[in-house]
Amino acid sequence: MKAIRFHELGSPDVLALEEMEKPRPGAGEALVKVHVAGVNFADTLLRRGGYAVQTKLPETPGLEAAGVVEEVGEGADAGLAGRRVALIGQKCYAEYTTAPAASLMPLPDEVSFDEGAAFPIQSLTAYHLLFTMDQARPGMTVLDLGAAPGGWTQVAVARVNALGEKKGKAQGRVLGVDLQEVTPIAGAEIHQLDFLDEDADEKVKAWLGGRADVVMSDMAASASGNQQVDHLRIIALCEAAAELAFDVLEEGGTFVAKVLAGGAGPSVPDGPGRYYPGGRGGYDGLAAERRSQVDRTGAGAWFPRLARS
Repeated sequence: MKAIRFHELGSPDVLALEEMEKPRPGAGEALVKVHVAGVNFADTLLRRGGYAVQTKLPETPGLEAAGVVEEVGEGADAGLAGRRVALIGQKCYAEYTTAPAASLMPLPDEVSFDEGAAFPIQSLTAYHLLFTMDQARPGMTVLDLGAAPGGWTQVAVARVNALGEKKGKAQGRVLGVDLQEVTPIAGAEIHQLDFLDEDADEKVKAWLGGRADVVMSDMAASASGNQQVDHLRIIALCEAAAELAFDVLEEGGTFVAKVLAGGAGPSVPDGPGRYYPGGRGGYDGLAAERRSQVDRTGAGAWFPRLARS
């Protein structure tokens, strides 16, 4: 089969399309023919050597995909063969990949492979943040720091009714900020800004023009290849976001940040308790319960609403 691999750390130039042996599913696993692979920030960290786990060369990146089950291993449900699925796995930048059969997410017929490949990590991360980490509701104001490529922002737009599509419900507002240019998102105001600039917080406050109900941060510094240095930079950005959040949030508002695991000791979790009675802090990485989230919410209901947003 063909796969995208790299034999040294570095820029996208180290990626190469190569021939390699097709994997076989082990006990309890399924072999999936990949139709579309999702592209995530973590893939770039893996390629540069700045991911939470050490990169083992040669490596094939890719953490999420959508495709069709071709074969199952011993002990796996034989009825999965031929099923359209989405998955969280490894080495998904390839024509075939394997994953635990029990973790596969059924892909509804009305959802394309393109949409399905963006669902397991990107859309469900946004779902997890907005629905299980203190809900954002119609009429609320959401500030998204580190908005690129726009997944969190898109879900926030739908959740707070920023487009006014939910008749009879209050219309909310979503403001996105990122160092990189972000493709315009319907229902959101997008601004390009280096959040570490001296007057960045004042600019954001001016754009906000008032208080926010939810502040989300997915800001991350450019990877240097040194895991501890990169994590310190990410923590610094998270702390800066927290300081702004505690300044602009409504009483009882919500600050949510995603931070990759690393060696730097976090200081942000103590922050909410200092600013709000009963406030809680914590870091939320990639949820292990992705499949259970789909089971609870219903794949047929959430795939179209999240993956297409």
